[in-house]
Amino acid sequence: MKIPIRVPCLIALIFSLSALQSPVWAYNANPAYEWIMQQLFSPDAEQLYREQHGLVFIYAGLTDQDVENALDQNFDRIEAMMFVATIHTDADGNVLRDADTGAVETDGGC
Repeated sequence: MKIPIRVPCLIALIFSLSALQSPVWAYNANPAYEWIMQQLFSPDAEQLYREQHGLVFIYAGLTDQDVENALDQNFDRIEAMMFVATIHTDADGNVLRDADTGAVETDGGC
């Protein structure tokens, strides 16, 4: 059974909106994060087909290290990826927080 392209887009939007609300969700052991990472690093044939036919998947709330790895490992798929609310980390992968507010540091945009 083929899933209409609208369903994955809706799922991506829901995950994206939740990540914008609380960007640390990606760093917790969250099934949504695992699903997003699977879409990013091990897409099935259906996902690749959608990407080749114009689907742009929005990845929200990933760490800057996740994004860098994705871009390095999936160069041929870059045009089908958008990253928002990327979480900043230090060299050890620890999430960076604002010294004054304690809020997680993100790029906040695309």
